[in-house]
Parts: sequence; C-alpha cells; structure tokens
Amino acid sequence: MRLYITCIKDEMMRVVAYWISTAMVMISIIFSWNEKAVTAEVWALLLLTPLPIALALSIENKQYKQNTSMKIIWDEEEEDIDLNNQIGDPEEAGFDVPVL
Repeated sequence: MRLYITCIKDEMMRVVAYWISTAMVMISIIFSWNEKAVTAEVWALLLLTPLPIALALSIENKQYKQNTSMKIIWDEEEEDIDLNNQIGDPEEAGFDVPVL
C-alpha cells in the first residue's frame, strides 16, 4: 500500500501528520482498553507517534528559503587592538576577589 503524501502541500502535510499521530494515540488507547493490559503493540504505537510530526516539520518550506542573489557586505574596518596592555588589579576595577 503506497501513500501518496508527496502531493499534499506544506500546511496540509502538517495537518495530516498531526491527525496521523492523534489516530495512533487513539488506536493505542483502544488496544490497551480492549486487552486490559499494555502490550508491546501499544508501546510500539506510542513510541512511533512523534514520527509523523517530525517528518512533517522537517520538510523544507520553499517560501522561507533565502534569496541567493542577495549578497551580504561586511564592514571591513578593523580596530587596532593593543595586545601589550597590562591587566590591572581587579580590586581597583571594582571586582571582588574570591576567597578560596
């Protein structure tokens, strides 16, 4: 049995995934109610419940892709950093000295 989910568009894909997950939870509740126990099938359905939602959320949306023709121009001004500065006394700078 093939499911042709690829023909369903973005928002509909998410709605279908949420309904599939809800159906899986309901089926697992019905199975556990009918058998009066929590079986391996019930646990399998419960563990697979997030899978359709994860697949639906991971599909790329073409609307939110960044335009590749847009270029980012960085400001290339470099500030001169003097590496020869001496670190002053932390008490003079207002920091507390931890007592170990």
